[in-house]
Amino acid sequence: MPDTPNRLRALLVLLLIVPAPTIGVIAGLIVNDGPMGRIIWGVSKAWLFGLPILWHVYVDRERPTWPQFRRDGLAVGASLGIAISIMIIGAYLLIGQNWIDQAVVSKKAEDLGLNRVVLYVAGCVYWITINSLLEEYVYRWFIFRQCEVLLRHGGAAMLVSAACFTLHHVFALNAWFDWKITLAGSIGVFIGGAVWSWCYQRYRSIWSPYISHAIVDIAVFAIGAWMFFG
Repeated sequence: MPDTPNRLRALLVLLLIVPAPTIGVIAGLIVNDGPMGRIIWGVSKAWLFGLPILWHVYVDRERPTWPQFRRDGLAVGASLGIAISIMIIGAYLLIGQNWIDQAVVSKKAEDLGLNRVVLYVAGCVYWITINSLLEEYVYRWFIFRQCEVLLRHGGAAMLVSAACFTLHHVFALNAWFDWKITLAGSIGVFIGGAVWSWCYQRYRSIWSPYISHAIVDIAVFAIGAWMFFG
């Protein structure tokens, strides 16, 4: 078939990029939380964020561009972000407070320095403004589009790209919480990934899913602040 080389390239790059953040999380949070674990985590982040643009330029032979800001879909993205945030906060108030071992979480936060307000706020600002945007660039602009090429079906691409997005979050959640919170949180991440892939498919812009993603991260970090600082 004429599109077979494109599909093979899409499969190859997915195999190259999708495991990277999971390797970083396992190395940095589960196997070794010392310097070596942090180095592997940093390398995995650099690979995750660097490979898409290198592939875009040297394999797809496209000019490197930063997506122009577009207002299309911002209201929809914001509305979906608020709706997801309400569900997350509601789930925490209804069941999360009983399921989460506060002592264990507080100890992990202390080990990472997140029990200090300044560091926690700095981390929040980074994850909400920069990391969320970079994740939309990787998982929606790049991975979702590769899934579209590979699967040739928008709905399947949304589900598979959402699964790719969820994978490393499973291990990150497991490093902090027991299986109940890990399962519930992973389902929530998968739903978020599918919603943000839909936003990208609908508007062909990372800005709609980004605004939704950022709002959800604000809700998550607000819950974290409540747990750590009261």
